[in-house]
Amino acid sequence: MQPDAPVIAVRARRRLGQNFLVDPGVAPRIAAAAEIAPGDTVLEIGPGTGLLTRQLLERARRVVAVEIDERMKPDLDALGREHASLNVIWGDFLKLGWQDLGLDEASAETEAAAGPRSTLRVVANIPYYITTPILLELLQARQLETRPLTEVVPRAEAIVLMVQKEVAERMIAVPGTKDYGSLSVLVQYAAEVEIAFGVPRTAFVPRPKVDSAVVRLKPRRSPPVVVASPATLFRVVRGAFGQRRKTLMNALRAAAFDKTALERAFDATGIDPGRRGETLDLAEFARLADALA
Repeated sequence: MQPDAPVIAVRARRRLGQNFLVDPGVAPRIAAAAEIAPGDTVLEIGPGTGLLTRQLLERARRVVAVEIDERMKPDLDALGREHASLNVIWGDFLKLGWQDLGLDEASAETEAAAGPRSTLRVVANIPYYITTPILLELLQARQLETRPLTEVVPRAEAIVLMVQKEVAERMIAVPGTKDYGSLSVLVQYAAEVEIAFGVPRTAFVPRPKVDSAVVRLKPRRSPPVVVASPATLFRVVRGAFGQRRKTLMNALRAAAFDKTALERAFDATGIDPGRRGETLDLAEFARLADALA
């Protein structure tokens, strides 16, 4: 029997991009998509009234929930009284350091109690306007752009996010499609990614103007392509997509690459400088970056 939809006692704040999940059938599907084992710790970003949190608590050994809106305190305090395994941290996830989340302590606890099968999983229903910053933080984009991927230890075994459907489609997009862009390349370099299922706008209060989707990401431990300089790779990617209507040659020149160096790189790789960035796959971007590096 499906639980009743929760009653939302607070008004959504536009400045926080709040849309409360009220469809009781969606939360169990999100929790299932995270594939949580009994010994796992889950980091939930934006628990809100706790509809999804309750599902996570039923599956995980411990849930660390980060919430910025202290109006949710009565709901989350009540949930905490039911479940000692819930730890709520009040603050802005993007302003907190990972050391502030108590995840090291959570890992030590779960390892002692559950043995070696104890991992961190991230689950979040995040506001549309901060989707990309949170995604980049979870994937450690700054480190990936400066260090070999093999030296960047994934913070989580899996990341499950509910995002705007359009953003989800950009994450999984392939070359030659309208959704393919620099976000597609970065995400696919950093993680295996798939759309788990779609969520209609009717599942939220207030109802957003667009539909959502739940995406599942598994951070990579080895790169899909090896490059000499990750910084050059992502500089090339950003430059190629910076002016989508321009050819690769013109777009990369506008991104301050030297013309002679570009000509040599195109000759060395056999990539046509008259192509546009959205036609290159990750392997081609890597070859071009290596030639420029």
